[in-house]
Amino acid sequence: MHIEIQRADTRLRRVTIVVLLLAAIAAAGVILFAHDWMMRQALASTPEQLVAQMRRWLGWASIGCGACLLALATHAWRRGRAAIAQRRWPVANARVLRDTPVKHGDAALGVARLLNLVALMLLAFAVAMVALSWRLFLVAH
Repeated sequence: MHIEIQRADTRLRRVTIVVLLLAAIAAAGVILFAHDWMMRQALASTPEQLVAQMRRWLGWASIGCGACLLALATHAWRRGRAAIAQRRWPVANARVLRDTPVKHGDAALGVARLLNLVALMLLAFAVAMVALSWRLFLVAH
């Protein structure tokens, strides 16, 4: 029996590694900056002002997380719809990070349904993050 393999895109793999390393470095820098900023704010503010500021910042952070979840849900939904249309996973001409066995027919539909379920869960989490940020903004004012 012949197993069809979709070959990895080595350029995509290199770009992904570089982007993840840069994101990790940026995240570490943001954490250090935020720590210093919060310490200065804590010393310069009353406890009530500090709580209000933290609620606003947490609200904005929640909106950012919700937007990322929404983008990821959209991507998963689109990939799932494409897999359903083609009855193939990974979809034709998709760039993959590693050599991936191609699934056809019912096996591909199973992956597509799982992607659609994940997309719905991510959408629910995104809505929950927006609701959390809304509550944080209302309490902060």
